[in-house]
Amino acid sequence: CLANNDLIFSKGWLEEIISVFDNNPDIGVLNPYSNNVGAYPDKPGKIDEFAENSHGKFKGVFVEMPFCIGFCMFIRRQVIEKVGGLSPEFSPFYFEDTDYSLKAARAGYLVGLAKGAYVWHEGHASLAGLGNKNLEYFARSKETFQKKWGKTLKVIYQVRDQAEIESVLKDAVRFARKGHYLWFAMKDLKTEPVEIFRKLGIFEHAGIKFINYCSICGLVWRIAFKKKPFDVIVSKNGFLNWFFSKFGYNIFTVFNPEKIDLLKFKA
Repeated sequence: CLANNDLIFSKGWLEEIISVFDNNPDIGVLNPYSNNVGAYPDKPGKIDEFAENSHGKFKGVFVEMPFCIGFCMFIRRQVIEKVGGLSPEFSPFYFEDTDYSLKAARAGYLVGLAKGAYVWHEGHASLAGLGNKNLEYFARSKETFQKKWGKTLKVIYQVRDQAEIESVLKDAVRFARKGHYLWFAMKDLKTEPVEIFRKLGIFEHAGIKFINYCSICGLVWRIAFKKKPFDVIVSKNGFLNWFFSKFGYNIFTVFNPEKIDLLKFKA
């Protein structure tokens, strides 16, 4: 376990991590549930209460992620024996955890989090005094990562109905395992996303997200004003494709994970 020095551990967190590993031999790298992934207590200072509720609700639950985060990252011994340790090319820090996650995934292991094990991360406590040097380290490691693995792509895929989601979901998960993010956009989606994963007998993947929209104009608005823009749009809607092609978006009418993945070195 790689553990930062600014963590608060909750009761039973380690036992839950080990249990998830033991029950899923394909898992190679694992994070605990945390504020690092957006899981915040409703009230400040209620970490233990939040952790206890999370454990009761999500005991045994594993969620795949495109990458694990190095703040508290467990690595199965077999993974280290197969792919080695952290790469020194990212020294002193940043993106070494992202790089390691992709190396583990390429070796055939699953990467994700144990949702029933909660750890609070204070965040950047070790780097607070670095100032501009911190930004330099980040930029340098990001450049190294993108030269090695390409850019992390953000893809939005407009689907007709839930049946279309189900027909491509396994391919979408394999695409996300390469470090990408994909949003399914569907009009009037009624089913909870986690239930769609369960129906197909696969783990929920945090790199697969869902947008529920009411009209094509509303979808255009959400795409156009996304804070971190999409790189690729997959849609059969002529107007939507014509409109966003004017702004340099990569447009596909069919979801082709292999061809889209090639854009990571061009985007």
